[in-house]
Amino acid sequence: MQTYLRLKVVTLMLFGIAGVLYANSTVSASPSAVLEVALATRLSALPAPESVSSWHRMKQVLQQAREACPKLPIKAGFERGGPNEPSQWLAIEIPAGTLSEQLDKLSAAAGYIWQANGDWINFVPKAKATDPDYIMNLRIPGKVVLSREPDKSTSVKEWFAAHRIVSTRIVKYLQLKSRSGQPQMVSEAPLGPDPIVLDNPTLREYRNANSTLYGEDLYAVHISIVPSRDGGAPHISYATSAGNFPPVRMEAQAPDR
Repeated sequence: MQTYLRLKVVTLMLFGIAGVLYANSTVSASPSAVLEVALATRLSALPAPESVSSWHRMKQVLQQAREACPKLPIKAGFERGGPNEPSQWLAIEIPAGTLSEQLDKLSAAAGYIWQANGDWINFVPKAKATDPDYIMNLRIPGKVVLSREPDKSTSVKEWFAAHRIVSTRIVKYLQLKSRSGQPQMVSEAPLGPDPIVLDNPTLREYRNANSTLYGEDLYAVHISIVPSRDGGAPHISYATSAGNFPPVRMEAQAPDR
């Protein structure tokens, strides 16, 4: 019995130490059980390429993780934009290690941190990660319901307007047309549960849920400040693009979609 208790105490201490280290490396450590398994998966080294964007390098790391864990849904969002954004071009080797360790290496080189948010890995500019006024850290108050049926979704138009946020979506299409002759949106990820209910979410959490709902597993958020035409306060604009296919056209997106 005493041996069992000693082992239990040691185990709890080790988990506590691991939790502190994990929280320090990711800033916001709240991964789902599925993502925890993926983060602990060991991956091969990626040799240094010619200079590539950090967005492209991140996709290379995630692709290797997806090949190593084909049954695990690994999802990621990447934020960039603003006058002080870190350099987006990298030519570094990613040494062998767990997915978590490779993300640490990549993020540090690019001036980012990564956050584990449920099933999502979010890459956030390090200088903005703890800034409560940073656009993706802003919180939408109350319960927010996302659904593919518009009448069941919570409208966030007023919240977007109050924060002078304009949202644009870069729609990804294959070079194919449906029977109606219109481009057809295609995704490799299955549609998510419907509805998805959030409580006081950040804009980042809202964006993650929106991508889950519509079957995206990879997206980039491009943020910019748009001068106001009437001379008032500038608007904050963000455009999101899915990561499976190259964009072939841009389409305005209503804020509550």
